[in-house]
Amino acid sequence: MFMIPVTVNAVTLRYSNVHPELKFDGTTAYCTASVTGDSMKDKIDIVVKLWKGKGCIATWKDSGVGYVFLSKSKVVEKNYEYTLTIDAKINGKTRPTASITAKCK
Repeated sequence: MFMIPVTVNAVTLRYSNVHPELKFDGTTAYCTASVTGDSMKDKIDIVVKLWKGKGCIATWKDSGVGYVFLSKSKVVEKNYEYTLTIDAKINGKTRPTASITAKCK
């Protein structure tokens, strides 16, 4: 029998992901945005907005390479619905807006 040595390189596949999270504690909204690029070299720019109805009540921007995580809070009013949106560009290419809506109870 003949044996042939084979070298195997491990490859980690990544897929870009845009993920908003919105939680409330009393009248404080905790807004979280995480964006992962396709590779650790991807340039990421994000604009995160908190909306009350059709009005934007807070805007935050961040950027990074490979991964961006943004966590902010905002005082809000009870008994209203709020929407958190993330507009992301990865390597200059605009991704679809990601959003989440929740009610402050």
